[in-house]
Amino acid sequence: GMVTPGFTPPRIKALEDSIRARVRDILGKLDRQDHCDFVISVAAELPIQVLAELFGITQSDRHKLLEWSNALIGEDDPELRPSDTFITASFAEMYDYAKHLWQDRLETPGDDLISMLVHARIDGKPLSPERYIGTFILLIVGGNETTRQSIAGGALALSQFPEQRQKLLDDPSLIPNAVNEIIRWVSPVLHMRRTATEDTELGGQKIAKGDKVVMWYVSANRDEDKFPDPFKFDVTRKDAMHLGFGIGQHFCLGSRVAELQLRVLFEELLPRYPNLQTTAPVRRIRSNFIRGIKEMQVNLNP
Repeated sequence: GMVTPGFTPPRIKALEDSIRARVRDILGKLDRQDHCDFVISVAAELPIQVLAELFGITQSDRHKLLEWSNALIGEDDPELRPSDTFITASFAEMYDYAKHLWQDRLETPGDDLISMLVHARIDGKPLSPERYIGTFILLIVGGNETTRQSIAGGALALSQFPEQRQKLLDDPSLIPNAVNEIIRWVSPVLHMRRTATEDTELGGQKIAKGDKVVMWYVSANRDEDKFPDPFKFDVTRKDAMHLGFGIGQHFCLGSRVAELQLRVLFEELLPRYPNLQTTAPVRRIRSNFIRGIKEMQVNLNP
């Protein structure tokens, strides 16, 4: 509720021109090369630029956000979390940066997400520092990581299934539907844990009030009872609605911004690089929380 004003339909619609300009600039930088790491050059670049814009910070600071995001979701990945000292230093740096933003927005508020957090009131009281930092971390991961992995995973799927890519090239009006299918297929967040608020039974399994329940989104998005042929990537799927954004009170607040980024990215990417092809197996993040790709070498013009 504190940052809902930042995600109203008019504000999201106003973002489209900015996002399209960013996409064209990102892709334009690839024009003189045939190969790139798609994750670094494209998939990671767009969401972090948009997040910096939503935060109201300079684009030069986006690299800090990306580094902290990688450290937060790196779990057992030695490349993203090389040592305990690195993690401690990253969290300390992120805390100091967030605290500086807090003070700055107290003195000079704007219409960005950080200003909304700083000036929010819950039961008449401002956010505690702990809640502010927790929400700051949530926005960094939620506003960057999931969109990044959907873009990378979507490009990988279109490379692996060229007949599906051709459908989008032949009929670009399918791209919004393809975005839903990409998120279903990729399922960037593998699971979440919740607490049962009452006694219930699910699939013959009794669950008591207070029990911890792990929900596997990647399984729900392959549910044979919900999706015909769920293990097929199909950009024309008629019911591609998924649980990639969660559900109920936990539904992702930035879902429309994520969908907008994916739609615009593939609208611009496909005609420019219609035959983009991976050239080596992708390297994935060592994590059981984020289904992530950290390196994806591609040939832009095979």
